[in-house]
Amino acid sequence: MFREIIEEILKQVGAGIITVKNGDEAIYKYKKAIQEGKKFDLVVLDMTIVGGDDGITVGKKILDIDNEAVIVISSGHSSHKIFEEYSKHGFKGAIRKPYTTLEFLNHINKILKKEA
Repeated sequence: MFREIIEEILKQVGAGIITVKNGDEAIYKYKKAIQEGKKFDLVVLDMTIVGGDDGITVGKKILDIDNEAVIVISSGHSSHKIFEEYSKHGFKGAIRKPYTTLEFLNHINKILKKEA
């Protein structure tokens, strides 16, 4: 459901988006995009990924491929320490669920402007 919500939000603002079903697919697609010279501007990962590594582990694997990857982690577990420690993992931001479309877009815009 998280993937569908993010996809809809980003499509509404005209962003190109690629969604994946799990961490392995995310890593594969990121690596393939790099090889094709089509680096992603942003990766949004959920903390909980069904059937594999969690979002932190997947994010670290993407950073091993590209240490400049712009990764945002999201979680519905509001007390998770990732919200205070996201930069220790190499992530550029963390956003708590649930959030409104405007909250999400503001958060992402702020991160992308910092990285520009």
